[in-house]
Amino acid sequence: ALLVVSDAIISPSGCGNIYMAATPRVIYAWSNSNTFFRIFTRVDPKSGIPRYALWLTFALSVFWTMPFPSWDKLISVVSAALVLSYALAPVTVGALRRNAPELERPFYVKGFTVLGPLAFVIASFIVYWSGWNVISWLLGAQIVLFALYVIFKRYVPTQEVSLAQQ
Repeated sequence: ALLVVSDAIISPSGCGNIYMAATPRVIYAWSNSNTFFRIFTRVDPKSGIPRYALWLTFALSVFWTMPFPSWDKLISVVSAALVLSYALAPVTVGALRRNAPELERPFYVKGFTVLGPLAFVIASFIVYWSGWNVISWLLGAQIVLFALYVIFKRYVPTQEVSLAQQ
C-alpha cells in the first residue's frame, strides 16, 4: 500500500513540473503578441524566467486545486476539461477552413467533413457521461471566464493582431 500511495504522490509531479515550466512561457507569448496583459512580458534578467507569468501560473494552480475535496474529484474535472478542449478543436478547424482558407496549414486531414463532427460528438458524449457534478464545475468556470472576457475585451488590442497570430 505504501508503494501505491508513494507512486500516486510522485507520479503526477513530472506532469506538474512540465505544466509549471511551460505555462508561464505560454502566458509570456500571449503577452508578447499583445493578446494578454503587458506586465507578463517582463523577464527576470538574472534567470531569464517570466516571473510574473510564473506567479500567475502558481496562483491559478492553487486556485484550481483548493475547492476539490479529494484527488479523484479533481482528476474528474481536469479530465473532462481536457476532453472538452478536444471537442473544440474540430469546431476551430472547421471555422478556420471556412473563414481563413488562405492561412498556411502544415497538414491537411482528408475526410474532415465527416471526422470533425464525429470527433465533436464523441468528445461531447464523454464530457456528458462524466456526470452533473463535473459538468457543473466546468459550466461555472466557463461562465466566470466568459464574464472576464467580456470585461477585459476592450483592453486587448485585437485590431493590431492578425488572424494568424490569434
